[in-house]
Amino acid sequence: GTLSKTIEMYQLQLQNMSKGNKPNINDLVEAIKSNPKAEQNYIDLIYAYSVNNQEDKAFETALLLEKELPNSDLAHVSLVKFHIQANDISKATDSYKRVIKSSKIDFKIKQRVLNEYLIFATKNPQLLVEIDNSISYFDNNVGMDVNKELGKFFYNKNNFELAQKYIEKSNSNDIEAIDLLLNIYDFNKQFEKMAKKSEVCIDLFPTKANLYYYAAKGNNNLKNFKKAKDFLEMGIDYVIDDQNLEAGFCK
Repeated sequence: GTLSKTIEMYQLQLQNMSKGNKPNINDLVEAIKSNPKAEQNYIDLIYAYSVNNQEDKAFETALLLEKELPNSDLAHVSLVKFHIQANDISKATDSYKRVIKSSKIDFKIKQRVLNEYLIFATKNPQLLVEIDNSISYFDNNVGMDVNKELGKFFYNKNNFELAQKYIEKSNSNDIEAIDLLLNIYDFNKQFEKMAKKSEVCIDLFPTKANLYYYAAKGNNNLKNFKKAKDFLEMGIDYVIDDQNLEAGFCK
């Protein structure tokens, strides 16, 4: 189920932070007793407990790490998951913020923590503002457009209002995101936005037939009939093996 998936994902995070071979649990417990300020031993122990499905022990270790090393951001990678499982909104949010803002935590781990917190936020919509406030911490990371990813997430949940909000903020000229956005405009009958967006995108993707379809449909509904007809005539040549789209052009 979802919980075992979460645990699996979480074990991956810990594996990324855990260095090399897995030391023995007893050795790690002793190492922490003799040197309670060595952060890596806690990380390795949390990982070892998680692999053994000793979630309570892993949680205790994360809490101990937080107590002994209050500045440890790594403790919160573990704690955010435990607080989410306990449905502790305030503590989960504090840990989420620590992870996202940290310069010591790998981007991929932050991405996974964002995903965990996002699923939590959809069940507690008042937390969506926390997602908005944390987007800027991802802006400098090449290769991930967080607004686009959030838009896709909400689109797949059929929450078109939030999907539109995030995809419109996205810097991406990614054809997948453009398709989703035009589909939302069509669903919401936002024909002016549909016409404008599709016309701009035709310059970027001149062989994408569905862009001509949306440009034509948008303009037709705005009573720009000549423009609509021109887009249909230009776009029909690019329709390949798509009977639904072809039917759309021929309506």
